[in-house]
Amino acid sequence: MDLSPEHQRLRNEESVPIFYMNGPNKEVMWLTIGEATRKITQKSLDIEKFNLHQIKMSHPDIFYVQYNLFNDYYMALRNSSELFVKELTQRTTSK
Repeated sequence: MDLSPEHQRLRNEESVPIFYMNGPNKEVMWLTIGEATRKITQKSLDIEKFNLHQIKMSHPDIFYVQYNLFNDYYMALRNSSELFVKELTQRTTSK
């Protein structure tokens, strides 16, 4: 299926801001949606191994997952899903 330029950009360009803690500072790195998904998944798997007393909002991995899942990464996932539905609808109605 052909993807729209916007959808290709989301998949191929580092267009998703992902925030992380560097000491006391919040910093940003730009990733493709696939890279962002892999990194958030890996951090989640790391957190799964924590003891309950290690799960604190001040932990950098907890911040990473929570902050990104509810902000720009979430919006990029929604956008990707909406673009996919739009492109699929256009493809099925044009033939």
